[in-house]
Amino acid sequence: SIAKNRWAGEVTVLLEDVEAAPGEEILLPIRVRDFNDLSGFQFTLEWNKDALDFLEVVPGEVDATFAEGWILEGKLPTSWDDPTGGAVSLEDDAILFSVRFRVRGDLDTESLIYIGSSVVRAEAYTDELDVKTFRTVPGHVKVLDQASGAQSASAEGYALGQNYPNPFSETTEVNFRVPEDCEVAFVIYDLNGY
Repeated sequence: SIAKNRWAGEVTVLLEDVEAAPGEEILLPIRVRDFNDLSGFQFTLEWNKDALDFLEVVPGEVDATFAEGWILEGKLPTSWDDPTGGAVSLEDDAILFSVRFRVRGDLDTESLIYIGSSVVRAEAYTDELDVKTFRTVPGHVKVLDQASGAQSASAEGYALGQNYPNPFSETTEVNFRVPEDCEVAFVIYDLNGY
């Protein structure tokens, strides 16, 4: 008989919007909601490598493991499992860990920061090995002028995140950002343009 994992819900990861000048260090907390009865997780934290230099991980509520060999590509594969084999629950808005970056982009550079599956599949596990998916509220770093604190006039404020899950069968989720509240038409085409 083959064991099958059951879907057990979602864990939400919240990342913050930050405005910073080139050369400035920022500390980005990785917050969670609905982190209930989990015994492990894995995901890839992703960012624009042309805008941010990774400096360090600052520990938080869990003692996670990080594969820092990917940081030059703007990726930080992350995993954790409860050493006792039990289940852990955290309060909403608890900080799993924080990441310190140095802003290095020009005034026109921006970075979406999100949880993805490019290196390891983003998912969490209960002590019964049921699977929870991650829902990301992405963060966004805007590079500002040091002297005035004003955003560059050419920074448009648009961002499009990777869909999850990818690949998908019937449904997928795509995070996007526009510079102001407005009505948006979001159209998806296949490889043939249909």
